[in-house]
Amino acid sequence: MTKTGWESAIHSPEFFLSSEGHQDPEKELKATLRGMLQARVDNPDEHTVCRFPARTSWLRKQLAIPSEWGAVKSCPEFDNWSFKGTTDSISIVFATGYLGNPASYYGHTLLKLNSSLQRRQTTLLDVSVNYGAIVPENEDPLTYIVKGVTGGYKGGFSHIQYYFHTHNYGENELRDLWEYQLNLPQEAVELVVAHAWEVLGREYTYYFFRKNCAYRMAELIQVVEGVDIIPQHRPFTLPQSLISKLGRAKLNAQPLVDKVIYHPSRQSRLYRRFSSLSKQEQERVRTIIEQDSAHLGQAQALSYAEVDTLLDYYQYIIKSDSDGAETAQERYRQALLQRYLMPPQGRQGLEPRKPSPDLSRRPSRVELSRIYSSRAGSGWGVQLRPAYYDPLDSDDAHVSNSTLAMGELALQVFGQEWRVDRFDLVTIESANTQVTGLPGDSREAWRLKAGWVRPDLACGDCLAPRVEGSWGRSFAPRKYLNVTALVGAALQDKRHGQALVDATLGIRAVSRFSREASVLLERVVRTPIADAGHTQREDQVALRYALGANADVRLGYRSDGAEEVSLGLGVYF
Repeated sequence: MTKTGWESAIHSPEFFLSSEGHQDPEKELKATLRGMLQARVDNPDEHTVCRFPARTSWLRKQLAIPSEWGAVKSCPEFDNWSFKGTTDSISIVFATGYLGNPASYYGHTLLKLNSSLQRRQTTLLDVSVNYGAIVPENEDPLTYIVKGVTGGYKGGFSHIQYYFHTHNYGENELRDLWEYQLNLPQEAVELVVAHAWEVLGREYTYYFFRKNCAYRMAELIQVVEGVDIIPQHRPFTLPQSLISKLGRAKLNAQPLVDKVIYHPSRQSRLYRRFSSLSKQEQERVRTIIEQDSAHLGQAQALSYAEVDTLLDYYQYIIKSDSDGAETAQERYRQALLQRYLMPPQGRQGLEPRKPSPDLSRRPSRVELSRIYSSRAGSGWGVQLRPAYYDPLDSDDAHVSNSTLAMGELALQVFGQEWRVDRFDLVTIESANTQVTGLPGDSREAWRLKAGWVRPDLACGDCLAPRVEGSWGRSFAPRKYLNVTALVGAALQDKRHGQALVDATLGIRAVSRFSREASVLLERVVRTPIADAGHTQREDQVALRYALGANADVRLGYRSDGAEEVSLGLGVYF
C-alpha cells in the first residue's frame, strides 16, 4: 500500500503525466490541468488533450472550462481511429464458451464501436476493443493456467476491426456471438470512446478469475456516471455474470441495453438451415455431398435454401481441418458458382430460436439436500459449484450436451459426522450429437476430470485423488435424447482395495422433456489394469426440474458398493 492509499491498475508510465501519478491522484490531476492549458506543440497528437481525450473532456465539464481555451483544436490520430467522431452507439459483444481453449471456457466479451460512417458499407469494419493476457508463444497449458490464476501475465487492451473477431469466433471456433447495443446518450458514447483510446496498449496485471476481459470491459462502460454493471460480492468475474447484470441494468430509469443482436456461428447456421429443409430437400443435399458434385449442375432444381445449406456445410468442413477440407474447398467454389447463376435473392438472416444469454440462469449454484444412505442412514448434504454447468442445466447460454465445472465441493453429514463426498477440481465434458448426420459433422465426445473422490460409497471417510480421461461417440436417436459412450482410463491413489490404474467404460443418456425437466442415466464400469483390485460398477440416475430461472429441485440415486438417494433444492447465484 502506498502512502496515499492509492495504486493505479495501469503500470505503464506513459499513462501518467506526473512521475507520482500512479499513486497520487491529486498530483496527476494538477499535472493534467497544466497539460490541458499547455501551449501548442509541434505534434498535436502528443498534447495532453489528444493523449487523454476522456480525462480532459470530463475536466472541462466539471470545471466549466470554456472549449475555446487550449491550443489544440484537433487530434489527427484519435480522430482517424474514432472515424472522426461518427461513433453513435456502443455494443458489448459476448462470445459463447469454447471448450477447445482454457482461456475461452467461460466465454469472452469485447467492445464494439458502432460508426454511422461504416454502417453505410458494413458493420464488420467497425472498431472493436479487446482485453486479454499477453501470453508468450508456445506456452504450455499448465503454466498458462497457473500464471493466469496468480497474475503472472501482463494484460492489455488492443483494437482491431470487428470482422477479425467474427471470423475467429464464428468461423474458426464455431462460437455464437451476442451483441448488446447500449442505450447511451451521445455524450456518454463519446466519453467511452475517448477513454478506450486512452487505455489502448497500457499494461495491467491479468487475472483469469477476477480482473479479466469481463471486468475490464465493464470498467470501460462504467466511466459513464450512473452505470453499474461490474458483478460484485464474488471472487471471480464470469462473462456471463456481466451479461446477466447488463441485461438488468438501467440508466436514467431506462434499460441500459437498447437492442440484442444474434450473430450465429457457421455451425449454428448450418444446423438451422439443414433442420429447416424438408425431408426431400435434406435428401437432395445429402446426395450431392455423399456422391459427387455432378448434381450441382442441376442447380435449377435446387431451392435457395438447399444451395445456401451446401455453402454453409462446405465452409464448416473447410474450417474443421478434416481430411475432406481440400475437397470441400473445390465443392464450395462450385456451389458458390451455382448460387451466382441463380436469380438474385438475399440470403435470409437467422433469428435465434433460443433466449439471449442475459436471460440465462446465474452461473454459480448451491444445494441443500436430504440424503438416505444404505450404509450410514439418513443425513444431509451441501453442494457448492462456483461455476458453471452440468448436462442437466446446460441451458442456452452454454455449450449444449456438455459439462464445465470447477471447484465443485460436496459435503455430507450423518449425525455428528461430517465428511467430504467429493471435490472436483475440474470436470470438462463435450459431446457433439451430429445434428445433421452429414459427413464430417463429428459425433466426437470426450471427458477430462480431476479431483478427490470416495473410491466407492461404502467407504465413509477415505477420500482419494483421481484423474481420468475418456473419449468416445455421442448420438441423438431422438430430438430430446442424447446418448454418449466413452472409453478411457483413470489414475487414482490406492484406497479401500482400489487399483492404481483403471480402464473405464461408460454410457450415459440425457433426456430433456422440456425447458424445465431433464433426466440423466449413467453406468460406468471400472476394471483394474495390471494391479490388484476389483471391477466396479457405478450407476447414477438424476432428475432435475427448474423452479424458474434460478432455482431447481433434483432427485438423485447412486449405487457403488452402497446406495444413496437424495432430494435437494438448488439455488443459482
